[in-house]
Amino acid sequence: MKVLKVLWVGNFGVNILGIIKAQDVVTEEIKFYIGTGKGISEQEDIALILAGGQKYTKDQFKNIYKELLGE
Repeated sequence: MKVLKVLWVGNFGVNILGIIKAQDVVTEEIKFYIGTGKGISEQEDIALILAGGQKYTKDQFKNIYKELLGE
C-alpha cells in the first residue's frame, strides 16, 4: 500500500483521527482509511490505521462526503 495523503483531525497527542488516502501497489486502486492513532509517532499511527481502520473505496468515500455536505 502506497500512502498518498494523510489528514489528521483532532487534539494532537491523544487518539487523533486520521484519514489516509492510499493506493494499492498491485491493483492501483485508490482506497481511503479512517481510524484513530495514538498521537505519538506519525508513521506508527499510519500503520495502525492502515491495519485496523475502516476501509472505503473511492466511490464510497465520495458518497460519505456528499452526504455530509448535503449534496
